[in-house]
Amino acid sequence: MTTLYEIMEKYYKDFSAKQAVMPKIVVKDSFPIVWFGNTKKFFNSKIKVITIGLNPSFHEFPETDSELRFPGARDAFARHRMGEVCNSLNGYFDADRVPYWDWFKAYERVLGFLKCGVTYGGIQSRCPLAENYALHIDFYSAIATNPTYCNLGKTTKTHLARVDLFRQLFSYLTDGCKEPVIVLFSTSKDAICHCLELTQSDKIYECVVAGDGKVEAYRRGNKYFIWGKPNIKPFQGVKNGILKSSLNAICEIIDI
Repeated sequence: MTTLYEIMEKYYKDFSAKQAVMPKIVVKDSFPIVWFGNTKKFFNSKIKVITIGLNPSFHEFPETDSELRFPGARDAFARHRMGEVCNSLNGYFDADRVPYWDWFKAYERVLGFLKCGVTYGGIQSRCPLAENYALHIDFYSAIATNPTYCNLGKTTKTHLARVDLFRQLFSYLTDGCKEPVIVLFSTSKDAICHCLELTQSDKIYECVVAGDGKVEAYRRGNKYFIWGKPNIKPFQGVKNGILKSSLNAICEIIDI
């Protein structure tokens, strides 16, 4: 099986190639953010939860201090010291890193409604006594761009995307898990479902309320995939009442 370090090397090779041909789009002084969260806490969690986005925000690399949230990671990547990169990535939600909560609080809201004590961690956690820790990974690319992915041209999006790397990372994180794996996503539903080979026959839950939002859930083995309608940010197109009742129902199906 491919190791995590080998996957990270592939991400860095892809980043270096894209940086060379798209220097005005790839954020200056950046590197591939392979994941957000703590892999050690994730693998020690009884319930494995993964959230999925498109690609990292350029806000992860502030112009005033591009290493604020990932100290030492850029140099460690360049020197192929993947252990050091892991340590830096794993500390993202530590209080002193100033995580980009303006984005992640949208997913933290969803995690707070799960009946299994899940959080990313950090000082803004809705579950201070949580025993389960989520990871966030990005579907199209681990490369931060400016403009954002949604505002890139079609050709640029095609050149940037490396869904095969996402698939390798997702398999590494989930294939060996005996416990339930919950995957939360709120964007590019058709593309992600295609990548993860989810079909209508895999659907186990659907809730649609006009004006209040839509939630769907799919199952493949021990993996449960939950999609919610977005509105600029993840799940913001789903009102709290519908989201809470939907997640309660899905957790009953999963039996957690």
